[in-house]
Amino acid sequence: MGMDRVIEKKKGIQKKHFFWSAGILLVGFLIFKLIFGDHSSVFRAEKDQLMVSSVEDGIFNDYITVIGQVEPITTIFLDAVEGGTVEERFIEEGAMVKKGDVILRLGNRQLYQTILNSEAALAEKENYLRSTRISFESELIQSRRNILDSEFKVTRKKRTFHQYETLFKEELISKEDF
Repeated sequence: MGMDRVIEKKKGIQKKHFFWSAGILLVGFLIFKLIFGDHSSVFRAEKDQLMVSSVEDGIFNDYITVIGQVEPITTIFLDAVEGGTVEERFIEEGAMVKKGDVILRLGNRQLYQTILNSEAALAEKENYLRSTRISFESELIQSRRNILDSEFKVTRKKRTFHQYETLFKEELISKEDF
């Protein structure tokens, strides 16, 4: 005979079957507890801390008193080029803003008065400049008239001189007249 021989399988319940059935029962029990188990939480308090009273309809005010100081995560300071009083708010406190959004409008009466005074002074200086230009033009015209008049007088005098010169050479007028 050779080395090969047929090993017969054992029949009946063996040790490994107990482990398998115990594992299946444990998994089944855990699934049952997850599905049908009580998942509510429990709060345990001492008897002297409980207060029992009747239930009534009304407004429920839930207040928690805390002593502390509230500070924002970030603080941004706004700086205005010119100061003044707030005349109108366009965005309420706590709203999100983007770059370029108008938050409020400031009014500065003193600045407005200064601007009006500056405009009035500018208009006055423009009027003064205009009248200076007019007087300059007037004086220029008068000077041109004077020059033309002087040139005319010089031309007349030259003409008279040439006439008297010719007359004097011909001895028709006296030396004093010449």
